[in-house]
Amino acid sequence: EFIRNLPDVSTIMTQNSLAAHLSHKNLQLMRDDYHKYDPDYIFFDTNPDQNGNNWFGLKDKDKFIKNVSSDPAYYLSKQISSYQLYAKKDL
Repeated sequence: EFIRNLPDVSTIMTQNSLAAHLSHKNLQLMRDDYHKYDPDYIFFDTNPDQNGNNWFGLKDKDKFIKNVSSDPAYYLSKQISSYQLYAKKDL
């Protein structure tokens, strides 16, 4: 239900493991320099037990999570369990 309620018209940056569930949306895979891609939403799973390949495209997933969570341009819009959705503040 969390994924179903994501906006259809916005750009969503996410990790490999979630991308297949979002293939019908305007999607980007995660990149360390996410700000250059200017996604409207950044969606990821922080579960520590997941496969490292889920974070393909990132040099350091922990640094990425820290950067997004402290970025003044984004805020934590929704969190369910280990899933976090960050939205741009100007939306």
